[in-house]
Amino acid sequence: MNAQMAEQYDQQVKPAYKVDFLVRAMMDQGITPDLVLAGTELNTEMLRKTGSRIATSDLVRVFHNVHKHSTDPAIALRVGKQINSNCYGLYGHALLSSPTTRDALIFSINYHGLVARTVRMELVEEANSNEAYLRFYNLLQEPGLFRFNIEFQLGVVLALFRDILQNQNIAFKAARVSYDAPAHAALYTEILECPVAFSQPVNEYVFEKSRLDQPLPHFNPLGLKILLKACDEELNEFCNCDELILAVRKTIMENLGPRLSAEEVAKCLNMTSRTLRRKLSERGTSFSETLSEIRSNLAKKYLSNTAMTIDDIAERVGYSDTANFRNAFKRWIGHTPGNYRKHHQ
Repeated sequence: MNAQMAEQYDQQVKPAYKVDFLVRAMMDQGITPDLVLAGTELNTEMLRKTGSRIATSDLVRVFHNVHKHSTDPAIALRVGKQINSNCYGLYGHALLSSPTTRDALIFSINYHGLVARTVRMELVEEANSNEAYLRFYNLLQEPGLFRFNIEFQLGVVLALFRDILQNQNIAFKAARVSYDAPAHAALYTEILECPVAFSQPVNEYVFEKSRLDQPLPHFNPLGLKILLKACDEELNEFCNCDELILAVRKTIMENLGPRLSAEEVAKCLNMTSRTLRRKLSERGTSFSETLSEIRSNLAKKYLSNTAMTIDDIAERVGYSDTANFRNAFKRWIGHTPGNYRKHHQ
């Protein structure tokens, strides 16, 4: 891919639906689209075309404009809650077609690169707890937008959770956020419909672990198989047409080990780690996600196609501690390495 093609690709990396929703919400406040879209080359006609894509930098600029000019301090929570599965195309249809809530959440995490991703998500299940946690890690390199971005994601996830369960009365047990309570803190409980704790170690939703095994009403085995294949093809097309992603993956594969860091990979690519993280964020991913994806794919291949011990596989994919590998694999796939091998050999 030449430099001109790369630049064009970088400018079309995110679906535009989030911006469209924000523009409409600001218009309800009497704020013109021109003010919301200031500093970008976007316009309302372009936003409403099916399949429109925008640059991450434009999405960030719109977030800044909305944060600055909105008369509603809770606009990110409200607008996020309006975005439903129909906005997500293949990704949304696959979510609805999943067999259980756990499968839907694991799919949403593994295929998050298909949508306008501004956070990294993680599903956490603790062995001695009846609770499960869906955590969010901010990907935007914009300190002034940290709270706005997390608020937006809290609204989005609530809407999607209700969509996949087809139940608008579903509520989470609690929400926790890492920042101090803002002036509009009282609106959180009203909008998210659950208790909210501030100044916590992580940003997350808390829910009953039993809900993960809940069958979904629109499970469609044949449809899901077709949708997953289409999602894989779209992700592969993304990776295959982006030289940086290919270079990062190649460097990780060549240096895979327990101490591999973004700094080491960046050095191999003749850039600073900060630049690498920014460029990956602009492409809707991160170093840790790329590393985890490679490790999980390799582990699945070794488990399915070889008789290697779990200890050997852990070492081969870059873990010095087998227990850490087992925990990571359960987080990635939703099953232990042993259970995965039992069903895939």
